[in-house]
Amino acid sequence: MARALGVSQASVSQWERGIHAPPRRLHDCLFQKLSDGSHDRLFLALRASVASSPNLCGLFSLKDGQVIIEAQSEAGYELYPLLNREDIGKPINGKLGPEMDQAVEFLIEAGAWDGRVSSARICGSAKRGDLEFCATTTHTPFMIENGVWVVRSECRIYVDGERCCQRHGEPFPHMVAFPV
Repeated sequence: MARALGVSQASVSQWERGIHAPPRRLHDCLFQKLSDGSHDRLFLALRASVASSPNLCGLFSLKDGQVIIEAQSEAGYELYPLLNREDIGKPINGKLGPEMDQAVEFLIEAGAWDGRVSSARICGSAKRGDLEFCATTTHTPFMIENGVWVVRSECRIYVDGERCCQRHGEPFPHMVAFPV
């Protein structure tokens, strides 16, 4: 592996033991070397984990600068009736209000679809028609093939009087990305 990547054997050993992380410039190459060709299987597994989640959960891709809704949990249609089955495969932008559009832009700029973040957390509200929900959402990126990422998002909807985070009381959305 070290020879194939042009690095020392000690470097690979340190990555394997979690002492250091591989440099970002090698991520795509490592993925190709370690991949077993099961990109479709990973994507299908993520879709299945989203669909079967008992929480509000979604899977999102980035295509031509637009964040596309790839899947939503079955429970999400009951818990969070702002999205429906007809929204799957379409851009999320413009569907859930300006705060959600701002959150989506934050995720794009932070690098959720290009491997620059390990996760992100957003506290905010979403609106569609007469319905509005406030929630904290954790966003976790996954590389499903060389350079192609999807983001799995899991929500916790607030009940009245519940605090969202340490920034509770400040205007929504509260957003933080955790770099790789």
